[in-house]
Amino acid sequence: MSAAPPHRFSRGLTGPCADRHKQILAANREFSNPPHSQLAVAAATLTGKMVPNTPDLSEFFNPHLCANTDRMVNGRISPCKQKATMVCSKCYLVQYCCKACQVANWKLHKPSCNSELLEESYLPRYAKENRLPYNGPPDLTGAGKWFFGLNQYLWGNMPALDVLNMDKNEGKDSIMERDINLLFAASGDLRNVVKTIVGLPEDYAGNFVVVMNDENFAVTARNALLLLSAMHFEPETAVPIMIHLWYSVLLPLPIVRALQDYILPYVQDVCEKLESKATGSQQAKTFKFGHRSIRLVLKKEAWVRLSNMFMPLNQLSSHRAMQIRQATTCAPERIDFFDRALYNMLPGQRSGVWRFRQDGLLIPYGTSRKPFEYPNPTFFVEKDVWPMRDDADPLAGWSYNEYITHSKAAKNDVYGTFFNFLRSLFMEFCKQIHSVKIAFTLFDVDAVKLPSYLTDITFDRIEFKVSNVCDRGYIGASQTLEAFSPMLKAKTENPHATLIMLFLNAVDEAEIGMNPQTKVNSILLGMSRVRRFMPEASVNIINMILGVFDSHYLLQLPATDLAESITIGDAANFFRDFDGLFSTYLQRPVLQQSGSMEDFAQKHGVKIKAQHTIVKPWPCRLTDETTLAEFNIMRSGSLFGSQRYMEFEKLEENPDEATELSSLEQLSFK
Repeated sequence: MSAAPPHRFSRGLTGPCADRHKQILAANREFSNPPHSQLAVAAATLTGKMVPNTPDLSEFFNPHLCANTDRMVNGRISPCKQKATMVCSKCYLVQYCCKACQVANWKLHKPSCNSELLEESYLPRYAKENRLPYNGPPDLTGAGKWFFGLNQYLWGNMPALDVLNMDKNEGKDSIMERDINLLFAASGDLRNVVKTIVGLPEDYAGNFVVVMNDENFAVTARNALLLLSAMHFEPETAVPIMIHLWYSVLLPLPIVRALQDYILPYVQDVCEKLESKATGSQQAKTFKFGHRSIRLVLKKEAWVRLSNMFMPLNQLSSHRAMQIRQATTCAPERIDFFDRALYNMLPGQRSGVWRFRQDGLLIPYGTSRKPFEYPNPTFFVEKDVWPMRDDADPLAGWSYNEYITHSKAAKNDVYGTFFNFLRSLFMEFCKQIHSVKIAFTLFDVDAVKLPSYLTDITFDRIEFKVSNVCDRGYIGASQTLEAFSPMLKAKTENPHATLIMLFLNAVDEAEIGMNPQTKVNSILLGMSRVRRFMPEASVNIINMILGVFDSHYLLQLPATDLAESITIGDAANFFRDFDGLFSTYLQRPVLQQSGSMEDFAQKHGVKIKAQHTIVKPWPCRLTDETTLAEFNIMRSGSLFGSQRYMEFEKLEENPDEATELSSLEQLSFK
């Protein structure tokens, strides 16, 4: 029988990570007084010039793939750095440079290679133990608690979006010398910005303005550090910094030094000049890099927080940082939730997801973890707090169909594949922003207040992706349109100007208001459709989901049938009547006001676009063309397809009444 992995949740470290952390406190003490470059280097940095001694981060740009990472040389651990041309043909998770390294590493690799997670026959523990999965303590509604951990979104939860999509809008020829202004009003992370800029023509010659805002300081701070790194360093150096600062819970010391020596002086210089400014006052600084710039608008105290970000937080060790994170990602009370998710995943994906839950490092499966010793301070902004939910996953912010094409020999190493994808994408992004005339402005204010900071600019695209500010529980559709529709360019300026709104919860909100019989009919409709992909969805299982049978019926089933019954119930969520529910929502999107979405749009000078030209209305849901293989991929993710985009355009206006507004000059990037 195949050996199971160390499939155990605890509040401490597990697996091979535990041994190496004994050496980490000493490494962190080295950074209690972190090294800084000489004044001359800092001065060169602050002028935006490339300093001559750019750090060598090639080890993290092209990580060594030979999994013999505990090789002993002269009595010391020395990971193999030879080119890995072989792959483990049993698990397809790791690579080796030679047979000798594979044999030497077998004792450590055996548990993951023989893991039941790789088997088609994998069963969650609740099925093996003949019990129903634990849904957590009831919340105020009486339902189980589906989410665990804090609700910050430092990573995206919807696939990245190119908000220009120029081929279906302005067109390449038209956009080549056109000045473009983009507003990401509740931006979340950088992924939409990255994807949009990568989509520009290589020889784009216009002025490109990007305004980003997120009320969460940690989000804005992370975006600022990522952009400063992308602009300051050469692409080969910037890319590994971006990957690990964005996604890895621990950082290698060379990356920490690079950030401290070359990036933080920008911020520290600002803080020195703000000492006499009033607390709470908004302070702006523009960092120029030739024809590129980043303008950061923060309160005085936020600048100080940003400058302190890379100082040790109360001597936080790597061991303690891992404990804090694992208290959320590996919480014992979440065993059944995680097993339930694993069961729905593709077999090749499970091992990577399990390992990332444990160590939080975005590197190939067989790459050495030893250089990653310093807690990523952009995650640990608050003492003893992991800021995200237990199911937060870097993969959720990107399209599976895009990153899976970067798979190499270790085809089951999904995070290694994702690393390859990000490396390629970030290289394109860094090269693009080094050649384009681009100006970024970043805010961290309430989205409703943002228009007061942007009175003299209109935009070709305004986007509300990531944050569900458009749903009833947040700002709401009417207030969103009222605040931002005046900032959209008129059709006389750009007939393709579009305001994009994402509704994450609208379908669920509409379903809450359904009468019981309508809800039953909706479930029946979903279950009749699920049989297309899951013919084992029997009448008995359908009745169980409808509540006709009690839990004792399920417990009489064999373990495999019990697990399958639970997952069929989960899969039924893909087949709800999304169109009908969203139509109901659109009739009254704001409960406190009468009026439909169409009424609110017209009131605020825009209209719903008849045809989407940026993004599909339902980009994540099943269609009549969805294959069984595609359905299984969708089940591996975190979305059921109820997320709905809407696109708005300006109403036609009288040209005599149009107000001419400038863009780059009025925003005064100085």
